Amino acid sequence: MRLAPILIALIPAILLLSLSLPSFIAACTALSADTTLAQIQERQSPSRDALLDAARANQRAAAFFESARYRTNAAIALFELTSSQRRSAGDVADVERLLRDALAAAPASPYNWARLAALRLAANDKRGAQQAWQMSVLTGRYVPGLMNARLELGFRMFPIVDPELAELLADQVRLSMRNSRSGVAKVARANAAEPFIRAALWSEPELSRNFESAYAKLVAKRKAGL
Repeated sequence: MRLAPILIALIPAILLLSLSLPSFIAACTALSADTTLAQIQERQSPSRDALLDAARANQRAAAFFESARYRTNAAIALFELTSSQRRSAGDVADVERLLRDALAAAPASPYNWARLAALRLAANDKRGAQQAWQMSVLTGRYVPGLMNARLELGFRMFPIVDPELAELLADQVRLSMRNSRSGVAKVARANAAEPFIRAALWSEPELSRNFESAYAKLVAKRKAGL
């Protein structure tokens, strides 16, 4: 008879455990995907199955948590797949939905806005790409690890007729020159962006000289087959 009060007292704890256990398991499952995410960060190439497993694990965790972290991790894994691989994977590979949900939870994410811009550009939605790219810059004007990739994305959105957007891109050129002059030179050559970059740097003589020097070295290397 004495057990009855104890059991009654334990009911809330048992209920709490039953509710928290699935989320705990989901979080632990997401941790198992960290190896794949680390490989991506180290510029390795995980297998298609490993990427899909990482995406699924983080999506399961995202079902229990409001944080944008798991949705972002799932999107990062899916970004490594080709478009055809994502299509064949079905709903699990709806990377744009994941990004939009992550941004709804944490809108101040320059990386996720840049990823969304890349997706919109791949879908031939240039205006949507420009809007997402602009949000990436507005939420993080200077992000060292993102500068060159975002700069290249900006030039792939040409032509840009919005003066405000063009000035944002010019500002990114100047900031990127302080971050990696060789990176800017590569972006310029790959996207035939030399005229725009030179115009963006005309009021900054030192940056302009640095660009011309880096660009000349890059051209010389290409001619030498290096």
